[in-house]
Amino acid sequence: MKGKIKKIYPVLVFVGLLIPLFSFAQTFEKDLFFGLSNDPGVAKLQEFLTIEGIYSGPITGNFFSLTLEGVKKLQFREGISPAAGYFGSITRARANEILSSQIQASNQQIAQETGRVLSPSPAPQLDVISSLQNQVLILQQQIAFLLEQFKSQQTSANSSNSSSSLAPNPTPGPTYIPAITPTSAPVPTIIPPEISATTAIVDYVIDGDTISIYDISGVPPAIELGNRERVRLIGIDTPERGTTGYIEARNKLSGLTLNKSVILVKDVSERDRYGRLLRYLYVGNLFVNLEMVKQGYASAYTYPPDVKYSASFLAAEREARSKKVGLWVPAQPQPSQSSPVSPVSFTVPGCAQTDCDCADFSTHAYAQWFYENYDPSNKHRLDGDKDGSACESLP
Repeated sequence: MKGKIKKIYPVLVFVGLLIPLFSFAQTFEKDLFFGLSNDPGVAKLQEFLTIEGIYSGPITGNFFSLTLEGVKKLQFREGISPAAGYFGSITRARANEILSSQIQASNQQIAQETGRVLSPSPAPQLDVISSLQNQVLILQQQIAFLLEQFKSQQTSANSSNSSSSLAPNPTPGPTYIPAITPTSAPVPTIIPPEISATTAIVDYVIDGDTISIYDISGVPPAIELGNRERVRLIGIDTPERGTTGYIEARNKLSGLTLNKSVILVKDVSERDRYGRLLRYLYVGNLFVNLEMVKQGYASAYTYPPDVKYSASFLAAEREARSKKVGLWVPAQPQPSQSSPVSPVSFTVPGCAQTDCDCADFSTHAYAQWFYENYDPSNKHRLDGDKDGSACESLP
């Protein structure tokens, strides 16, 4: 019996050492963030954080408070700033480095215990395939738009009934992209703080896609904002001043952001040709750029190279158009000026045969009726300033 145990023991040790190896043989290859549920990647992250001694919750696959705090502790420990709990490309790369070192250490121990040498694990792959897929998606959308634009130009030659209640920016330069049917794309609702995030206060809303901000004292920004900065929201466009929908779009953006703390996230470009910062805007976990499009107060506006969320904006615009919300609500027909006016009946006052003054009439309409029909020569002097309006002081 003891001989059998001696033979089985090395096998048990080998299997025991392989368990953590197989558990983490795959690297982290996607961003993980607060709000994910039943996600295998989150479960793997929770196991990883548990081994690192910075997570004590259950392995659920749900990314909520405990997991968020664990990621923050990892970022703080590894010197990743800001330590906001978003498991993005920077944090993921560091976690894969740690994971790789764990696997190498486990392989060495297996070799020492069993004499068996395992081949080294492959290095973590970069997100090249995902990036290429996004670029191909954007290219497909641009081609689809050009085809759609060509067809619409042919149609407009035979018809002039195409009109829209949402006027795009007429300034030359980037192409104004209407709704295009994209393939399914994730709708971003969580702040990715590892991409040049800055916190500020909105002190003025210029129009539906441009705001003025200033720094929160004591919060070191990732970029130098100075006293005041204008910020142009990336990926959307709203009506300009003096055009239909300008007031509605500006009021909507004011309701979402004015006098509130916001988080600014950079894509690729720092500023536009007018010197405005180009940013995605968040209030808490609300993605303001996307919300403006979803509620129908902005259109998708694709302007490379800042195209990270173009597919989401285009899908949101298409949905807003189909639901006829915001500025996509069809314009109500105005009543014709030739519409008949209901006749108003008044009785001739008793003073008509003597001398009338404004005290003899209860309303301006009553005095005006008498003036136009029975006293056009203004004998009763009801039109004191002779401007054609009688008893203007009456209600």
